[in-house]
Amino acid sequence: MLVRIDISTDETGQSPVRQVNEGEALKLTLRALNDSLAVVTPTSMRYRIQSIDTGETVLDWTSLTPSTAVSVIITGAQNAIRCGGTERRAVIAEATDSDGLIRRVFEYDVVDLQGI
Repeated sequence: MLVRIDISTDETGQSPVRQVNEGEALKLTLRALNDSLAVVTPTSMRYRIQSIDTGETVLDWTSLTPSTAVSVIITGAQNAIRCGGTERRAVIAEATDSDGLIRRVFEYDVVDLQGI
């Protein structure tokens, strides 16, 4: 049974960064955990990126190949400033197994460098 999805910015499982510069890529690693908090391979995984400020979908649902650790690259183009100033983004990750679906939301800021 899946109980949570861990999201980290490196292979050591460290807490993710919460801010990137506009146009900068960001790598996230997703790991599904069972009720014993052991890393497991779910039957399916997917993610999307949404602007919290505007509600705009930056990247629609994208399927991932399930594994014990799945890398997601948020490109510099996906981290482009769309409405000026610092923008808040959400990466919504989902994993499914025979018991159902779990979801995790990771929020971060994209900083407008032109305003500096």
